[in-house]
Amino acid sequence: MAAIFYAGDSTVKFNKASTYPQTGISQAMLLYLADGVEMKSYAQNGRSTKSFLDEGRLALMEKEMKEGDYLFIQFGHNDEKDDPARHTDPDTTFKENLMKFIQVGREKGVYPVLITPHRQKAF
Repeated sequence: MAAIFYAGDSTVKFNKASTYPQTGISQAMLLYLADGVEMKSYAQNGRSTKSFLDEGRLALMEKEMKEGDYLFIQFGHNDEKDDPARHTDPDTTFKENLMKFIQVGREKGVYPVLITPHRQKAF
């Protein structure tokens, strides 16, 4: 059966009881999945597309993905931070980074799903 891979930040992270009440979407989604569908969350608090890629998290996911799996991609609000380790430009690097996730998924025969704005905007 297919697996769902989550790439993102705290809003989708699978948290443990020790961090309650913090809860990511991937935790709640388990309640709605068919038996046998596996959830693999690589999401971490504070990550942007840049920091997620720089830390090699997508590369780790890629090693486990198999044809027919799903790659859920959720980023945006950490990409707009002034922090040079996380910041991306909404018109260039943010879009380019999202395409890296999509390309990896497509190359592995995985279905990439964007749960993120196609463009982030700094306020």
